[in-house]
Amino acid sequence: MINSCRGFFWGLIGLNKIGLVYAFLVVVASSSLAKPVVVNDGRKMTGLVQIQNKLNDVNGTIELRPAMRNNRWPLGYLEMVQSKKTPIPPLRSAWYSNEIRPKTGEYKLWVEFQPSTIEGMGGVVGWLNNETGVGIYYQLNSYDGFQVGTVSFLTDDADANFTLDGLFNLDGSPANDDYGSAWSDLGEYDPERFAVLQLTFSPPTDEDREVLEDVTARISAYPSNARTTAKLIGGTSKIELLTNLPLPQGGNHHIGYFGFWDSIWNEGSKIGNFRWLRFEGEAYNELPTIEPIADVVSNEDGSVDQIELVIEDLETKKSQLKISASALDADLISEGGLKILKKGGKNPYLDISPNNNKIGETQITVVVSDGTDQVSTSFKLTLQETVKVDPPVLSVSRHDDGGLIISWDGKGEIQYSSYLRDWQSLENANDPFLQGPVDGKLRVGKDAKGSKFFRIIIP
Repeated sequence: MINSCRGFFWGLIGLNKIGLVYAFLVVVASSSLAKPVVVNDGRKMTGLVQIQNKLNDVNGTIELRPAMRNNRWPLGYLEMVQSKKTPIPPLRSAWYSNEIRPKTGEYKLWVEFQPSTIEGMGGVVGWLNNETGVGIYYQLNSYDGFQVGTVSFLTDDADANFTLDGLFNLDGSPANDDYGSAWSDLGEYDPERFAVLQLTFSPPTDEDREVLEDVTARISAYPSNARTTAKLIGGTSKIELLTNLPLPQGGNHHIGYFGFWDSIWNEGSKIGNFRWLRFEGEAYNELPTIEPIADVVSNEDGSVDQIELVIEDLETKKSQLKISASALDADLISEGGLKILKKGGKNPYLDISPNNNKIGETQITVVVSDGTDQVSTSFKLTLQETVKVDPPVLSVSRHDDGGLIISWDGKGEIQYSSYLRDWQSLENANDPFLQGPVDGKLRVGKDAKGSKFFRIIIP
């Protein structure tokens, strides 16, 4: 596959406290930075995993759920609610995606948040390591403005839960709780509207490395009234920082909604509303999995039992996985002799139809692909010559005393039933009119009543 690459630039004219600013930005887009994808649209909790403060001295609760009108009609966003208990520190939580995860340290996040009350805090979290519980958030604080900070969900130290640890100004000095550093003013933000919070992580520049030797990323965050515009909410400003927090590796790197309540006391109080969590960047892809398949032995003229394919994929639904199978020896199994069947259950099945009257063995390989990566497993199929067994013959004759004699060649096990179901072995028979079997003969007493059915089972 050839990665496409294209470039463009635009000019921005703006006015800040210093004066007139004119800037050009050259943007290079490639396949590694895909178009924004919707991680969560705010209608369901599908694919979201909660992480919250380990510190919770009063067993408070915090929940994110679809907002409903009259408990029937969805409103198109998720609402964050709380219990009446207020822990110290406040119970902070994130709901991160377990399906879309950043692969690199270069990506953008958007989330729309609207507080339900001034105490409601919320926004977006990235750079989140679910094993350590440490992440970088960008949130709306309705009291004072917009802020960037570090959250440590799993810490035992209350002072380390909500900090600026690992965050620095562009000159390399530690970030502080002030405008022009980790904060920006509320400006003309309208609490009746959803604010769009954008959080961007990008590779550090050479200048960044000069002021902070162990820098891992540059952070940019700003609020707007619409995702499709780069125009900031009036009176606010962009927050730009550096971080030296380590890049979460592999599948431990997460993004999600972030929020908490501060001092609300009523049971079930609403904190704020979320919708449209979006991600732009290269997504990490977990390999699909398939359980090993045991070797199979079957007769040449008999059908092979269908094989359940136990498959999993963290990011892709099973119904969207591509499954194929092939046999090494086409003389035993032709191209159309292997089929993947979906029976409506949890897993698909492999149906094998060998060519007629063929014996031997071949390797069968099953491949599972999620569209990006694939895995496979192989097993051996042995087709052996069918051992033909003459079917047993049952005969019925009348005994001198008026009873019946059931006779056969003595091989196999004779079973009986009164209703052609619940077949029983004669050893377990509780019927006084059945005597035997002895030397391939079974006597049925003349006083026996009702229907009696008999069959022979050959191992």
